[in-house]
Amino acid sequence: FGAYSLVIGRRSQAVEVLRQAYQLDPASPVIASVYMWLMARNGQIQEAIEVAERAAEQYPDNARVLMSLATTYERAGLHDEELAVCERLGAAEGDKVTASMFKAVALAHLGRLDEARLLAEETLSGADSQVLERVILEVYRTTSLRNAPRLSDLRRVLLEAGQGNVLDF
Repeated sequence: FGAYSLVIGRRSQAVEVLRQAYQLDPASPVIASVYMWLMARNGQIQEAIEVAERAAEQYPDNARVLMSLATTYERAGLHDEELAVCERLGAAEGDKVTASMFKAVALAHLGRLDEARLLAEETLSGADSQVLERVILEVYRTTSLRNAPRLSDLRRVLLEAGQGNVLDF
């Protein structure tokens, strides 16, 4: 019901449904990550950070929780913390390509643009088209990459890597 509320534009109702789900099952990394993402999107940054940090303590190697924590820090403008979580994400089980791209976004936020561009180029150069499409959509969906002016160079690297294989952003 929470996802349905979100889809039809009832964000506050979706937040309440997910808050109740989280209270019933705070041990679920899926519920926690969706709840923190939605709170951050809804401007409830401090509460999102608290949920995210709690979930990351419970599930220190859960890639989904770590990606949600990184994007929550990103929304809060806490880019040093964002990069530290991306380092943990790279060591966690799961998708190393997406983890590297999240790290590239964090580096770019910190003004380390050459390092971010190089990491993105190295990461994406060997990826097949299905991986590229999934990674580009995930990074665009969850980070500020699509609309942050200072990330335009990194955005160009992503789009060039996905040439002909992904949606036109």
